[in-house]
Amino acid sequence: MRRPSHSFRARTAAAVLAASMFVPAAAAHGETVTVHDAVGDVESSYLNDNEDIVPAPQYAATDITRTVASYGTARLKVTVHLRDLRNASALQAYVWIRTPRARFAASLVRGGPRVVKTAFGRRRTGEVECEGFSGTYEGRKDRVTLVVPAACVDSPRWLQVGVTATGFEVEDAETDEFALQLDDANRDGDGEKNIRLGQRIRRG
Repeated sequence: MRRPSHSFRARTAAAVLAASMFVPAAAAHGETVTVHDAVGDVESSYLNDNEDIVPAPQYAATDITRTVASYGTARLKVTVHLRDLRNASALQAYVWIRTPRARFAASLVRGGPRVVKTAFGRRRTGEVECEGFSGTYEGRKDRVTLVVPAACVDSPRWLQVGVTATGFEVEDAETDEFALQLDDANRDGDGEKNIRLGQRIRRG
């Protein structure tokens, strides 16, 4: 039997390497789900006796346009794209996570030009330690990103994600009329309803 030549082995190795470069990204990095949200579907909830809720499309900083959630073996990464963060004042971005066994919440709060705080916890028991959890606010790119290590959500085989953005404005200084602006990434308007979770995202 003839033994394969060195050049044959080299060509075979090169072919295998080239083929491996075309493996779908999901196989290595997990499943990615992109959700597009309607533009201008922000609602204002007034903190008055009537608790009025009205359309508020003018609040671009709270208007979610797209979310991208990727869940791999190591982490869950959720990027929230908003219509315009250049003139944003206060912003709160929440990521609600449901697994087969528990519910979690991750948040990023921007209270000023250099004030950004993040928090992670279980929905019922409150904030918990999560090593590697991070949040990034990128005003020039109109996006917020939250990264949750898979271990912090018990590394389930699948999870669901809900995303909301909330702003806060004093609309009338004379009457101290306050309003919360709210947008749900998986729902057009309907601020009175519960946060909607997206489809199941399976771990890579």
